[in-house]
Amino acid sequence: YKDVLDKISDRLCEGMELPEGMDASVPDRIVRLRLGVYYNVDKSIDIDRRFDRAKMAARNARGDYINAIGTYDEKMHEEMMFRERLLEDFRAGLENRNFTVYLQPKFDIRHDKPILSSAEALVRWVHPEFGMISPGLFIPLLEEHGLILELDRYVWNETAEYIRKCKDNCGFSVPVSVNVSRIDMLMPDLKGIFKEIMQRFSLTADDIILEITESAYTGDSEQIISMAGELRGMDMGFRIEMDDFGTGYSSLGMLSNLPIDVLKLDMSFIRNAFGENRDMRMIELIIDIADYLNVPVIAEGVETEEQYLTLKAMGCDIVQGYYFSKPLPQEEFTKLLEERSRIKMPQLPEVRRNHTSISKALTNDFERIYNIDTVSDCYLEFYSGPRGELQLKADGSSFYDTGIGEITGHVTDEDRDRLVKILDRDNLAKWAKSSEICEISYNKMVKGEPRPYVMCTIHTRNRDENHVVIGISSGKTVGKVSV
Repeated sequence: YKDVLDKISDRLCEGMELPEGMDASVPDRIVRLRLGVYYNVDKSIDIDRRFDRAKMAARNARGDYINAIGTYDEKMHEEMMFRERLLEDFRAGLENRNFTVYLQPKFDIRHDKPILSSAEALVRWVHPEFGMISPGLFIPLLEEHGLILELDRYVWNETAEYIRKCKDNCGFSVPVSVNVSRIDMLMPDLKGIFKEIMQRFSLTADDIILEITESAYTGDSEQIISMAGELRGMDMGFRIEMDDFGTGYSSLGMLSNLPIDVLKLDMSFIRNAFGENRDMRMIELIIDIADYLNVPVIAEGVETEEQYLTLKAMGCDIVQGYYFSKPLPQEEFTKLLEERSRIKMPQLPEVRRNHTSISKALTNDFERIYNIDTVSDCYLEFYSGPRGELQLKADGSSFYDTGIGEITGHVTDEDRDRLVKILDRDNLAKWAKSSEICEISYNKMVKGEPRPYVMCTIHTRNRDENHVVIGISSGKTVGKVSV
């Protein structure tokens, strides 16, 4: 069969080549042929359904640039029947409230300790027969069949109702972000829908944040940008969170004109940064962009202590992910809210826009940078890789177990004791609270000869009274306060 199908495909493709000299890299000039095949035809079903099965097989080959021929089989049939069943049950699921809103907490890490600051509303479908269904299955299906608008409106109403209950029962709530898709943004009465929801539950724009993906702004985006501006404008006042930032194609010039209040770093950047190469450069670049726009950065998908400590050191503002909490059912999230209501929100550290980034400090002055927690003694060590990567070496171990030995290793005998005393816990705690730059000169043995080195405190983006950042450079002083 394969040889026959290949011959059919080749024959159909004849004459479809681009004329000589035409650029094949332009997407709208490319025609790609896909074939769908329904073997072992069930002749008891009508011809239209047979063609539907072949078309489904062809759709299954979409995105496969090696094999353009899809084959209908029993597994595909089972998947099709499951999808059709979900579509049939969707509206009954809304009416019976089989869809439920979970809340994933977001934590502000600009303070000495992480503090619950907001949450993201995530929808779950608890099907009466199939149980919990993954959003990765039903959301693309609803988008494909134009039903996502109904689900989004349901989630907006459920979220608003929950916030109202928290205010009434606990006297306290935090802002909750809800997803607004590109399709939603094209609805002419979107403002009216949100106004009705806010009035019905007596909420303000401070209670709900609107999440719009970066990709929604790209392409023919004038209507999207206009609607986002109206939702954010004085008569509505919503904060706009750009979700999945870094996965779209926004230019910096475009970003500076978009109506956004928060950048949300896509979790793929976290996975890549802490993967095999351990290159933090892209994360810090996005934090640089946020600094340029003067908006906070949220990192999603934070799953380990190392990721949390590194993001905090690099100046990320807010994080969410399984390290702090999985998405919670409403009753469990309410318990977190009750705990948070007893905490007085501390004043944020001083504005960090004039402070340097870690990669910039490494490029300009320093060979190594140590970010040290003066309370727990955990530390992170950053350095530049051979291609300018922002590399992470240490992963939260004790500074007094390993870090201080790295700094004082090969230091001349006359300077070593002095350096160890200078790096004691009390001094580091004072430096963390100080607004001055402290500098220490010493000598290190390199190839049998003493060479001058400088250790200097740095004011990076992450500024709280628990952390001190120290840079090490060879022979270069910065002319600040000497110790």
